[in-house]
Amino acid sequence: MSKEKVARFNKQQFVVGLKETLKAF
Repeated sequence: MSKEKVARFNKQQFVVGLKETLKAF
């Protein structure tokens, strides 16, 4: 995978994790 794809994937995972964290509160 190219660095751009990895960066985009990591950003998506970060956003998903953030939403899950907010849901938990």
